[in-house]
Amino acid sequence: MASWDRDLPAAIDAAIRNVATFGDTDLFMDPVEGAVLRASPERVRAQVLRLHRDLTRGARTADPEPLRALFPVGSTGYRLGTQLDPVWNLYLLALVILAGPRIECRRMSSTLERVYSYRFITPDSRGRIFDPDTGWRMFTERTAVLAAQHAHVVVCDIADFYPRVGVSMIKASLSEMGVAPGLIQRLCRVLERIKVDPYGLPVGGPASRLLAEALLSPVDQGLLQAQITHCRFVDDIRLFARSMQEAHGHLAVLSGMLSGQGLSLQKSKTRIVAGRELIDEITLAQSLQLVPTKGGAAGSVELRRRLLALRPTDPYAGLRTQAASDLEDVAGQPGLAALLRREFSKAQVQPALARNLVASLRFMQTSDATRSMLFLLDPERLPTVLPVLNRLLHTVYSLAPNLEFDAACRVRAALLALLEHDSLLQYLSATHAQVVRVLGALPSDRSEATMELLVRCHEASSEPLLRREITLLWGAWGSTDVLNRLACRAMPKTQWERRALLWALRQCEVRQGVRLPLPRWAQTPTGPLAPWARWLRCGAARTVLKEAGA
Repeated sequence: MASWDRDLPAAIDAAIRNVATFGDTDLFMDPVEGAVLRASPERVRAQVLRLHRDLTRGARTADPEPLRALFPVGSTGYRLGTQLDPVWNLYLLALVILAGPRIECRRMSSTLERVYSYRFITPDSRGRIFDPDTGWRMFTERTAVLAAQHAHVVVCDIADFYPRVGVSMIKASLSEMGVAPGLIQRLCRVLERIKVDPYGLPVGGPASRLLAEALLSPVDQGLLQAQITHCRFVDDIRLFARSMQEAHGHLAVLSGMLSGQGLSLQKSKTRIVAGRELIDEITLAQSLQLVPTKGGAAGSVELRRRLLALRPTDPYAGLRTQAASDLEDVAGQPGLAALLRREFSKAQVQPALARNLVASLRFMQTSDATRSMLFLLDPERLPTVLPVLNRLLHTVYSLAPNLEFDAACRVRAALLALLEHDSLLQYLSATHAQVVRVLGALPSDRSEATMELLVRCHEASSEPLLRREITLLWGAWGSTDVLNRLACRAMPKTQWERRALLWALRQCEVRQGVRLPLPRWAQTPTGPLAPWARWLRCGAARTVLKEAGA
């Protein structure tokens, strides 16, 4: 048995703790299967080890079924996110954790103050695998320090980095770093099964982040050998030069290094700026966003300045980006709700300001937060709000339990209007599904009109992500009639939908005390659904099901 095989159970436990604490991806909502991680981690470990044994023996295993969906980036861009099957996701993360020490050992040392993205650490009791003291803030602070010492700075990032990563690239990078050959082989086999080659590395999860660092480590080493001072956070790179001519030379060197890996810089975002200008951008001292708008008081200009100055802890972290520690203080200032309405009444908002305004909803007075949420959720405002809509829905979801009943019902009506509105949501299944998830955190509405709307959405969609969330909502609302009809139909196409239906049926049974028959396709004692069906009958599951959606 190889050493990495012996260490696998501990790595699986670390992966389980990581996902239970931080989620499987920070783009998608937590899957309902995550309840097993928190309630019965030993069952999950057994399933991951079973997958490992099957792959080791060459036994036939069911193909994983990743969910893929588009997410808005800015006002006109989109990126493809991937949510992996829960067991396969844990297995991939455990394998990457095993490779983590070797990857980190061969990366550029943090003492050189050049690389600030996702520094691997020995997993702690919460499953944290990245150093929490190294990140985007340190990257921007170090950038400002180096910009003050250099006349010019090349600001650039890699074009379509994650989508362009292939299995062969990962294999070569891990081999160069001295990762055990057997571990590399297994990692690549898993990546092939989740179809990395057509789609690129899954965006949003910790396993992909560490693999990305392994791929970019040779670039760091190459820049060091070329005596080019640089700073990097994932694919955001800053090169520092004493003259414009030297800056162009640095840019040529970096472009050559990337082309050798099949990568290139994003031309629209590559620029050479004076060091002092970049410092001004970072500090926002000369930001055009500070110019008062017509009717805007000086106080609102100062409030905008403070909101813009709040730096994200990690701009790559999607929904789970934590607000800056001083956001609560800014959100307590008078006039914030008025500023939010004014900014989102424009045709296009400044991205950093929009993100911080949405994050500030958590700290507003309940009445101001409710009015602001209703304003932002107006279907007619969707084109403006779209770049931060997922973040907004995540915020509404977190605030839902604290809303007064009348306020919660008004927010629910706004969300139902979004579902009914012929809008961009029909093209964005992840956002569409997130609207449904938020509905589950609000008081139930089992009116005939609402049920008809949900049935129409379920039947009109071919997206398992949306169909799964609607099924789970019916379970939370105790809609036994529609669930029984759904259970009598043909077996849903994906495991995600099947597990959701079994969860919803069991949830109705536990919370209403009425035993509901399982669908015929779920009554076999073996097969991929058997462990899930057995867990739903155990005591730990009963407690989770009873509390879910309460």
